[in-house]
Amino acid sequence: MADFYEQPEYLKEIEEEPVLVKDEKPKPKTRMPFLLVVSLLIFIIIIALIVFFTGGRSNNNRGNIDTTSSSRDSSTPSPENRNKNIILQWWGVFLDKQVIEPLIEEYEVLNPGIKIEYVNKWPDAPFKEARDSYRTEINRVLKENDPVKIPDIFSVHNSWVSDYENYVRPSPNIDFDTFESVYYPSIVTDFANKRKKAIYGLPLWIDTLAIAYNKNILLSAAVSVPPNNWVSFKSLAQNLTVRNSGNIVQAGFSLGYAENTSFPVEMFFIIMRQNRVPIFNSQDQAIFAESSDTLTSLEYYKSFTNQSDGTWNANLPRDSQMFIEGKLAMIPVTSYRLREYLTANRNFNLDIDIGISQIPQLPGQTQPIYNWVDYWGNLVPLNRPYTSNTWDFLEWLNESNQQTKLHENIKKYYGFFGHLYPRKDMSNELKNDPYLKVFNESLPYAESWSMSKGIEIYTEFIKLLNLQSISQNNIVSTNNAINLIDTLKGKL
Repeated sequence: MADFYEQPEYLKEIEEEPVLVKDEKPKPKTRMPFLLVVSLLIFIIIIALIVFFTGGRSNNNRGNIDTTSSSRDSSTPSPENRNKNIILQWWGVFLDKQVIEPLIEEYEVLNPGIKIEYVNKWPDAPFKEARDSYRTEINRVLKENDPVKIPDIFSVHNSWVSDYENYVRPSPNIDFDTFESVYYPSIVTDFANKRKKAIYGLPLWIDTLAIAYNKNILLSAAVSVPPNNWVSFKSLAQNLTVRNSGNIVQAGFSLGYAENTSFPVEMFFIIMRQNRVPIFNSQDQAIFAESSDTLTSLEYYKSFTNQSDGTWNANLPRDSQMFIEGKLAMIPVTSYRLREYLTANRNFNLDIDIGISQIPQLPGQTQPIYNWVDYWGNLVPLNRPYTSNTWDFLEWLNESNQQTKLHENIKKYYGFFGHLYPRKDMSNELKNDPYLKVFNESLPYAESWSMSKGIEIYTEFIKLLNLQSISQNNIVSTNNAINLIDTLKGKL
């Protein structure tokens, strides 16, 4: 991986080629006409004044020239960039350069004056360590406000966006109503501010939750697909749980304890929303403790770890390990996690027949599907000279044509399927995708929370979900702790 402090090409020293001096006979001196001398002096004075008042800015040094992108035809070069030498640095996550580079090259052809340097900045480390390291590095360069080290684009988790509102440049081109009409509601929640009518960023993809299941284990109970309601789903999970001397050797479903399960907080959010619990108010402050149904939701969540008829417990290995080993019937997944299981299954010849189904719902709930999102998006820092050019690139990248190309690139490079489109107008393209259609049908209903300090807030929920005994007091304490964290909004 490139060093965090590696300078881009345009800041490296350039060795000038030596000037060859030709051996020529000296030309005879000639007197310059008086009027010509006066004209040259006037010209030099004018140039000096221009340099003085413009600060001697140079495109080669990423000067403070900023052009506003328009709704031009994206298939034609942008005339305002033809004579420029703009380099934009992009700190991305997860996507390898080979996936995104073809689109970058296409944009550079359309905009000859712009070059984009993409780096996958995700550290090579276990997820939590990598996540914390990546966020720490972003916060460091933004707080230091060093224009050399700050990238032109950086990626953040959807639960981090509020932390950076004071450090990023909103889109100069996208109005709120247009944004709301194009993107799913959860993206509007995360990347826009309705009160300020500001658009803070754009995601290249979106993701939500589903149930991955081992078809062979389900067939042992004469079931082909998991039920879509919690009552029948839990009953099936209990029937598929196998114990030996009181110890679970085959688990039915991984839920009820946060430390060794996938997406525990998101699953708790879903169960709360299905029980009509308002998690936050219009100011994005936590209010879930005000509802008695929060305790009901938490008790149901924890019931999957009951000693007598539970389907999971705190002593089991990670649920991802259990699923890959063929010892777990059903597990919550995002689409990217599903790809990891499919890849491991193929590469190690595990012979697991993996299916995908919808998150169970409650009878009589107020909407067809309740779900939660988990994804990343791109922001544009304030202290960069070409923010309008940067936004022009991001907006171009999110147009439907480029989204389709990115989808195909991801599918070819990583296998099985592409990404979930963040645009509502592309939903029909995934309706028949054997892997993504279940996730795709959730997107119009999937929710999010514009929280501050997402990592810290998730940590408070994980503490609550790991408790052996629970009460309303525990819920109130968690709610208060989260609102205390919220007071740090906008502070890195």
